[in-house]
Amino acid sequence: MQCPSNSFRYNATQCECNPGYLFNFTSRICYLFDEWGPVESDSGVDYRSLSFPGSGALFDFDSIRRLTQSQAVFLEATLIMLLSWLCFCFFARCAPLGDGRSIWFKIRWWISRLDICFASRHWLV
Repeated sequence: MQCPSNSFRYNATQCECNPGYLFNFTSRICYLFDEWGPVESDSGVDYRSLSFPGSGALFDFDSIRRLTQSQAVFLEATLIMLLSWLCFCFFARCAPLGDGRSIWFKIRWWISRLDICFASRHWLV
């Protein structure tokens, strides 16, 4: 198989035009693609005239500090809630059952029902 000029052979049976060339099916030649003229790349932003309003710093570090402080408070509150829940569960586990009539037994029973309600696969189901 004969490939046209400005092309190369691959897979021993196929021809492909060189980069920058297009294949014309009617005349079966590879021609240089220069119809659009030179290619320009421009972002449209003039970085030399780019200015920020005011003469202050680029970032307002006070707002960043307030944000991180509120996140720290949120994390501390989450940690306190988790620790209090674990202490409550430990206390409910160690409390006397009272023959199944005490308030702590009923609380433990209802907490165990939550396991069945929210578990996707449970040994009782």
